[in-house]
Amino acid sequence: MLVRRQSGLQSGFKSPVQPPLKTSSESFPFSFKILNRKQMGLSRLAPYVRKALKGKIVNIPKKVCDLSRLDKSSRSRIVKSYLIPLVEQNDVKSLILMHQDVTEEHQLAQTYLAQHRVELALEFLAEASTALAFSLDMEATLDKIVHLAIRRFGGGCLIDLLDSEGIPKRAATGNRDPEL
Repeated sequence: MLVRRQSGLQSGFKSPVQPPLKTSSESFPFSFKILNRKQMGLSRLAPYVRKALKGKIVNIPKKVCDLSRLDKSSRSRIVKSYLIPLVEQNDVKSLILMHQDVTEEHQLAQTYLAQHRVELALEFLAEASTALAFSLDMEATLDKIVHLAIRRFGGGCLIDLLDSEGIPKRAATGNRDPEL
């Protein structure tokens, strides 16, 4: 039994949490299914079911669902799922498997992350350019660039320069952890 509803769970159901917000997608906004005992034993759901049977709401990681088998005009969607226990007299009687289409949210997040990475890279290039223009001392300049890179991007930085024969030689190194 698969019930598709855009407004959320049935009005008589009292959930300990609010269902996730629906997305703007009209093809698969959100759906839920009440699992029977046989469905609870499905191997791909087993680790999540064990947690839900303890009375905990379980977030199942996002996955890509191909909806073309349901509708030829549909494309793949990214779906987040939840298992919500229905508890009666301190015993889990059944589980609700709820799906939410998060494709648009995922795409927006990926776009934001890509823009953020570009901004970080441009800021680093601006600071590195200033460091390169500020001093003629090669060792001090490379050391400054290493520290800028560590501060901006992560735990360590290596700079290799080509010698007159085109062979790379280590010119500067640095690590956020001075012990390494």
